[in-house]
Amino acid sequence: MVKNHMKRLVLVLSICVVVLFASVDTFAAGSIQSINLDVVLHKDGSATIRDTRTFTATSGSEHYISIGNLDNMSLMDYKVFDKNGKELEKNTNWNIQDSREQKRGKYGLISKDDGYEICFGYGDYGKHTFTIEYRISNFVFNLKDGNQAIYWKFLNKNMDSIERADVKIRNDINLKYEYPKSRLWGFGYKGQTKITENYLHAYTEEPMNGSNYMVVLSIFEGKKFGTTSTQSWTSDELINLALKGTKDEAKTKKPESRSSIYRKGIFRGFFIFVIAIILVRMSGKNKRIEEENYEEHVKQLDYYRQIPDEYFARTYYLSECNAATAVSAFILKWIFEKRLVPKDTTTGIIFKKDVISLEIVDESRIPNKAEEYLFEVVKYASGKDKVLTQKEFHKCIMHNYSYYSNFKSLLKNESKEYYKKIGACEEVKKSYLFFFTEKELVWNEKSDEIGDKITGFKKYLEDYSLVSEREAKEVFLWKDYLIWAAFFGIADKVYEQFKIVDPDAQITDVNLYDAIILSEGFEEETRSVSDYYSSSSGSGGSSYDSGGSGSFGGGDGGGSR
Repeated sequence: MVKNHMKRLVLVLSICVVVLFASVDTFAAGSIQSINLDVVLHKDGSATIRDTRTFTATSGSEHYISIGNLDNMSLMDYKVFDKNGKELEKNTNWNIQDSREQKRGKYGLISKDDGYEICFGYGDYGKHTFTIEYRISNFVFNLKDGNQAIYWKFLNKNMDSIERADVKIRNDINLKYEYPKSRLWGFGYKGQTKITENYLHAYTEEPMNGSNYMVVLSIFEGKKFGTTSTQSWTSDELINLALKGTKDEAKTKKPESRSSIYRKGIFRGFFIFVIAIILVRMSGKNKRIEEENYEEHVKQLDYYRQIPDEYFARTYYLSECNAATAVSAFILKWIFEKRLVPKDTTTGIIFKKDVISLEIVDESRIPNKAEEYLFEVVKYASGKDKVLTQKEFHKCIMHNYSYYSNFKSLLKNESKEYYKKIGACEEVKKSYLFFFTEKELVWNEKSDEIGDKITGFKKYLEDYSLVSEREAKEVFLWKDYLIWAAFFGIADKVYEQFKIVDPDAQITDVNLYDAIILSEGFEEETRSVSDYYSSSSGSGGSSYDSGGSGSFGGGDGGGSR
């Protein structure tokens, strides 16, 4: 076994060496540690953008940003400052062929067919911080339905790798941002979007590579800015355009530049390198997976007849459930707790329709972060009347997907921290091939035991052959059974079993059938939104790996060269 492992390790290391040397002539000129973009929208609809970035240059002679696809916008002004806030010397005849020493402490502009490149010399190789400031006219534009929008690619494809990016969009007209009067989307990266009173916020949660980009779309209700630019879309048409992905971009794709081809070579090499690392890790990882077939293990598991944890949500990490079923379970839990009360309501103006809604009657504090966050979303989606329909919930998370992705993150983190606390896992920093490090959760036998209990309990709930053993004295457990069943996504099956055991029994004074249907309805609405964003963009986060098609601004590339 050891010999096989060593042979595999040597083979993988050999592949890595080949990849590294084969790609030596295409290494990037540098990497970017952080980009902080502070955007101020002005009364006339223009915007001043301050791009403060920290990067490491290892070759080449300059750093640049690309601005293109300006439509009826224009670059009004531009400046570059060093880390102390001192403006560099402006060179109106910038020559990309000048030496690093000739470019030191200077900045300039290159005009291209599709826009501009703002360039500056960074001087010595190493780590630097500079700020590029520029102003774009008609940054805000009017829509056909009387609303206004911004739609801008702040970071382009084929840039140097970026560890962290952050965009904050403010204004100087005392406009307070609040949903739904202000709506926000992000595209092209793994991260979040957030609406605060003072700024719109988009930020990454994972590093960006050459295939990522950052497009931000925001729509404002009514006419807040005095822009003269008007586009032919309505708000909904613009949203659909943004969500449909990059098909239009692919149709109009231009020939790749030499620098773009180089960067792609780097990322291909890096991708192969990462795969090699994964193979090394797999060769000595988790003996349990190597030694037994998991599906066969589950089949052989005994039923577990006790509730595996007093709080279902913190088992999220080991339960193999998803955030949509967690929404269903929380809805059912709140109905049983009388936080939410089902009520009949009528919707529609012309075509009336009777629906079952949920009235919020108890807004007391919830001690668990993920549950409390979801309840705040529910309250917000319900509006002033505090009565929530499934349609209102769907619309809320559809228009601001970060609410759902934030909930998922909290659910996952809360569960992880719980398991770390009880000693079922630990977070360790591991090194691979001498210099590659990452944090990894290492699970132990205690986690296997907990996971088996959860899986055994699910088997117990869904096995019809066990109905006869559930006596009347167990009826008091059915509330917990149903909440767990909703978490597992099998509430309808368990409800049917409950009726078989004792059709006359009452575990709650609300209509149990309505409660189950409502909770499952919220799961379906949540899942449909999640599936929509996943199919539109290939991402499960609040921001997308694609989308943003047709955005203004941007271009191709950016970084050191």
